[in-house]
Amino acid sequence: VMEEYEEVIKRIAYLEDLLQHEAKIMLLIKDDLGDLKKKYGDARRTTLDFQGSVELNEEDLVPKEDVVVTLTHRGYVKRVPATTYRPQRRGGKGILGAARVESDFVEHLAIASTHSDMLFFTNHGSVFRLRVHEIPDVNRQAKGLPAANLIDIDPKDKITAVIGITDWAEDRYLVMVTKQGTIKKTPARLYSQVRRNGLIAINLAEGDELNWVKLSSGGDELIIATTDGKAVRFSEKQVRPMGRDTTGVRGITLRKDALVAGFDIVRNDAHLLVVSAKG
Repeated sequence: VMEEYEEVIKRIAYLEDLLQHEAKIMLLIKDDLGDLKKKYGDARRTTLDFQGSVELNEEDLVPKEDVVVTLTHRGYVKRVPATTYRPQRRGGKGILGAARVESDFVEHLAIASTHSDMLFFTNHGSVFRLRVHEIPDVNRQAKGLPAANLIDIDPKDKITAVIGITDWAEDRYLVMVTKQGTIKKTPARLYSQVRRNGLIAINLAEGDELNWVKLSSGGDELIIATTDGKAVRFSEKQVRPMGRDTTGVRGITLRKDALVAGFDIVRNDAHLLVVSAKG
């Protein structure tokens, strides 16, 4: 027993001395690693290539997923994963998609990929572009971030259309309609390089506003409805493509005091649902 006691005392003294000298600790670690290398070491199975180069940008680190982008009446924008909203049966009560804020409500909603572009059009004819992953990713009940924090929008401007684009193909067009009945069709690719400070999407006449923008295939049918209950349907091919910084042409002739109330793309075998201001 006394021999064991003396051995323990010596061991304690050795360890206390070891803890007080970093150099001795490092030497011990080195010896232990050397023993492990002799016992378990083998040839490297991977190679290190210092000749090649891989360029990564921020987007390469962003998972590609479908999201729901919403913009409220007061200009708050956010995105949430599309899986947040699960399918429900008819008559389901749904789930809360945003926090209830007095005098605010969701005005625009778009489905897009985190690797897509999102275009924001204003009533004064400007357009801004963001990558979808640049829009704040928050929980479904959060109100989001003011769009003015992400794009250089004039405080007097109001976002009137939100378009998500993944493919900037040659045969895709942006069709714009103003409240006074002007229509303009421009190749979508002309807006692929828009930055956060924006560009002019359409030149407007005095008092006119850009209120509708739709993405088309170049051969769709278009329909424009007015505040006095009229509507006109025509082929998109009747509207020739124009450059970005142009005015457009007459899309519908309005009666006195009438304005455009709605515009949409007509798909094959689709139905038109008309809802008045009084329901």
